[in-house]
Amino acid sequence: IVKQKSKLIRRQQAEMPISASLINYYDQAQEYLEAVVAFLESNEPDELEKEELTKNRKQMSAAIAEIDKWFQPVQAVENLPHDAQLAAVLPLYPQLLKRSPNNSILPTQQQSDRFSQAFQTVSNKIDQLVAAKSKSAESLSTEQACNTYKIEIEGIIDQVTQIADLPPHLIESLQNALRTSNIRLTDIRQQTEEGQKQAEDTQIMQNIRNSVTKIKTIYLSQAALQEIENLQSRFNYPDKFQDELAEIVQSIQNKITSDSSSLANLRTQLQSVNNLTELDIIKTEYAKLDVVFQDSADYANYQELQPQIQSLKHDLEQIQSLEICYQQSDSIPSCNDALAIIASGELNINNADRFQERISLLEANFRHKIEEYEQKQSQILQQKQAAAQQWVKDLENSCTQINQSVDDAEKLEIANNLLEQIQAEKSDYISLISVAETQLLENIERQCVEEQKKDITNQIFVLLRQLPRLEQQNVHERLGQILSEKTED
Repeated sequence: IVKQKSKLIRRQQAEMPISASLINYYDQAQEYLEAVVAFLESNEPDELEKEELTKNRKQMSAAIAEIDKWFQPVQAVENLPHDAQLAAVLPLYPQLLKRSPNNSILPTQQQSDRFSQAFQTVSNKIDQLVAAKSKSAESLSTEQACNTYKIEIEGIIDQVTQIADLPPHLIESLQNALRTSNIRLTDIRQQTEEGQKQAEDTQIMQNIRNSVTKIKTIYLSQAALQEIENLQSRFNYPDKFQDELAEIVQSIQNKITSDSSSLANLRTQLQSVNNLTELDIIKTEYAKLDVVFQDSADYANYQELQPQIQSLKHDLEQIQSLEICYQQSDSIPSCNDALAIIASGELNINNADRFQERISLLEANFRHKIEEYEQKQSQILQQKQAAAQQWVKDLENSCTQINQSVDDAEKLEIANNLLEQIQAEKSDYISLISVAETQLLENIERQCVEEQKKDITNQIFVLLRQLPRLEQQNVHERLGQILSEKTED
């Protein structure tokens, strides 16, 4: 256990505060109050001192409270946020116009300086906010924004007029802003109206553009020209689209001219078309123009070409058939058949005068072809006759070898070969040789047969000698019988 020695603590005797009459400034008054509080708490003042000090403290506290109240707007200004609005700043202005309290205690120099600085800050802030708000009138871009702005400015004017002693230029600035907003509202309404008119013009122009892209026929082209003429009176600013409209009108007129020219060109081409291929091309182009001319005043002119095309198609098909027949004709009869068709009028040509020369040329070609075939047949016949004559001559030469040969076997072989050749080739040449050559051929055949007969007789004698005597007699008897039978026949 630690034992501590007792100590005697002596309290310093509190001094009597200075006289209140010597206190002039706020900071001195605060120090005086602190001293009074300390002295009264020391239990050393007598009753008179205590009564005097209490009275002085009450008076001094009231003076300090008045200065504190006077100084409150300064603190409010110093605590304002950077983006404080006019509604928060305006009420501070009249408070900062107040003079310091009229009592025995004065604010410190620092308080006075801060008060002056706060007043300047509020004044500047009000000027800045009013100027900024007034300037924003120039940037108003919609009617709603103008109306909202006017209500806001009128409210600010009400707030400003309720604050006394504010500089008059603030009201003037705000009233100028009102006038500016009214001007802007008028401008915006005019711009809106002008914009609507321009939008109407743009829509009309777009409708015209869209309709032009759908024009496929002359009827629609003519209707479009009429529609454009009607719509032009509805433009608010016709000059703006004058050049483009002129181009569109010109393009439509060009299309009408082009379509009409296409029909005229087809009519011209029909006058000279010469084959079905060219006619098919014309028919295709003609079919494309059907929708172009439909419902138009020129549709009847368009339809006039249809029977012409059909008529030409029939004629060209007949002529083409003849030309194919000419190409395929490979005989005189086929050519004669074609000539018979031409002569009979079976072709039934509609445009007889136009195609007469061509048909006459075909007829001449067929006749020429017949002549060529006849010449060719004559040449072939001559060649065959010459070959037949040579064939007979070659046979005669071979037959001469029989007479020249001394060998019976060789003679027989030549005769056999000649007969085989004659039998195989006779049908090819018999109709081509003359009467004298036919007789010569018969003599050659006869001589060959005689050679074969000689060989048979010799063979009979040889075989007969090889038989026994008795057999020979029997053969002789049988031959006699055969001969006697033939004699009777």
